[in-house]
Amino acid sequence: MPAPDTSETIAASILAGTLPSVVLRSVLAQSPELNHYQAARLLHYAFHGAWLIKCGWKWKFSENSDVFDTEFDLCVIRRLIDAGASIPWDLQYCESEYRRVGPALEESARLALLAAREAVSYERLCERLEAMDDPLVCIQALWDGDTDGWSLGLDCIVRANGRLETIWLGTIPTDGDIRLFNGTVPPWPEAEHANMVGRQLAEKFNIEFYFPAPDTPDDTLPGWQELHA
Repeated sequence: MPAPDTSETIAASILAGTLPSVVLRSVLAQSPELNHYQAARLLHYAFHGAWLIKCGWKWKFSENSDVFDTEFDLCVIRRLIDAGASIPWDLQYCESEYRRVGPALEESARLALLAAREAVSYERLCERLEAMDDPLVCIQALWDGDTDGWSLGLDCIVRANGRLETIWLGTIPTDGDIRLFNGTVPPWPEAEHANMVGRQLAEKFNIEFYFPAPDTPDDTLPGWQELHA
């Protein structure tokens, strides 16, 4: 039997209740004749595959958002309507729901951004590093690029049981890559933040700070461990 593709796996997770979309589960519940594979085919067609996968991964990294389930459901219902699925909503109702929950979604996004910034502040990272049992070796900042744009992550490298281990500290949040189009200066504020915090931490703990691309995003450069393997 061939291995299930990603869309089928996500569909099965939704049906099992592992993923949060209440609306989507209720829609599929209206079609009891569909098994998991058939439901996956429907989802793959309705969401053009990649969109469904993106939603699944976005939810995976957004579990702390109180209203993300609502946003996810509204996106899902829109896509099902666009795909011609017979459901008890229409686009007009969906749009009115977006307007109704819009303020809550915006406030949740604002609070999430504040929390993300606080998580990678010098004070918070200093607390985390001080609490680590293993000796610190390096703080590194590395870019990662995908279809949503660039992100800049911070890691610390420790020596545990005679081996080097990389521990993820967080991703420096941004307001989006619209700054590339409106000419906002500086173009990469997350790089400035990484430079400032990374150097402060390196100085405090007397360790190295490694940031191979401080001026221009580049995710092809090696991490610190690759250079010291």
